[in-house]
Amino acid sequence: MNYPSIAGASFSWFFDGVPMGFSGNSVSVSTYSMATGTHQIIVNVMSPDSCYGNDTMNIEVHSVPNVNIVASGALCAGTPNMLVANSTSTNLADSLEQW
Repeated sequence: MNYPSIAGASFSWFFDGVPMGFSGNSVSVSTYSMATGTHQIIVNVMSPDSCYGNDTMNIEVHSVPNVNIVASGALCAGTPNMLVANSTSTNLADSLEQW
């Protein structure tokens, strides 16, 4: 999340109600360490004139799909082969194969 910089304003960021320790106008979050489910990020802003504002963003973190790549035979140089990606995951709506 990124908000315009306001000279003299103070920013307070929270992740699921816990202070994140950031005081600037932007914050970067990594979903790698988050549990699956819905999480909330809140920013509180106090202007130099003591005016207060806040914003909330909900983010949904999905589980990583379990996938296995299987070859249809031996992989030999110069010989075409079919690679198949199999998954036992039930939540593949957000999955994307990248080669």
